[in-house]
Amino acid sequence: MIVLVLISATVVVLSILYFIVNRKLNYWEKRGVPFEKPVPIFGNFAGYILLKAYWGTAAQKLCKKFKKEPYFGVYYGTEPALVVQDPELIKLITTKDFYYFSSREISNYTHLETMTQNLFFTQGDRWKVLRQNLTPLFSSSKMKNMFHLVEKCSKMFETLLDEETKKCPDLDVRATSVRFAMDSITSCAFGVDSNVMGKNSDNNPFKIMGDLIFELTNYRGFKIVARAIWPYVFYGLGFKTFPDELDTFFNKLLSDVFKDRNYKPSARNDFVDLMLNLKGNKYLSGDSMSNVKSETEKKERINLEVTDELLIA
Repeated sequence: MIVLVLISATVVVLSILYFIVNRKLNYWEKRGVPFEKPVPIFGNFAGYILLKAYWGTAAQKLCKKFKKEPYFGVYYGTEPALVVQDPELIKLITTKDFYYFSSREISNYTHLETMTQNLFFTQGDRWKVLRQNLTPLFSSSKMKNMFHLVEKCSKMFETLLDEETKKCPDLDVRATSVRFAMDSITSCAFGVDSNVMGKNSDNNPFKIMGDLIFELTNYRGFKIVARAIWPYVFYGLGFKTFPDELDTFFNKLLSDVFKDRNYKPSARNDFVDLMLNLKGNKYLSGDSMSNVKSETEKKERINLEVTDELLIA
């Protein structure tokens, strides 16, 4: 009796899995869109999902097969995706019809992690408001005010390269570049001299956090792929793209910097000063995405509360 129940349960589970995997595999065929026949579960990106090929390489091979088509359908794992090649269609998508294309496959899940609440992950009204308010922060004049900070880090980078190449002619370019990037980012964004490019930096907390952010392991690779293709499963199982230590570290760092400056801009002219100006407003205000297609004169405005979590992201 128990064996029969187990067999029945197994059949049911396998049937459900089969349905989930195959339910969208005729998506493009139904719509008359040229497409590449997919492999169950992996779609047309088996090499990328199994971490054997870069995403760009896999996409390029597909584009060569459909080089005469303005667009074609693919399957990113089990999810259908449209690859647009025609320049005029791309222009239309990124300008006039962007209202319909502002979302990404993972946009509905960005609120689940602090580090994914920024402009690069979000969508819709939130994206619109953030973009409108952050664009002025990256004007040429604001960037010039931060130039001296990057210049200082660049000189330290030159010194680091001289010292490291004297020790050994072979240099880990990626690891060394990460140290330069971390020093530049912390100086410009947080107003802190992290000294990641200094001597004996192995125990430097900023270097440790940088290693976590730029970690290259198969486990991290599979997490990134799973989150992009099956975010509902990824977050449903309790996974996160970035470890909680990052949220805790940068939350405390930013809070401490704000307190040190008494929540007022300083003379550094760094990104923290710009953020403090935003924080002083308490809310970010901007136009709704719906205004793009609205035919009425009245335009809807959206307000976003400026929280430490938003500033960290």
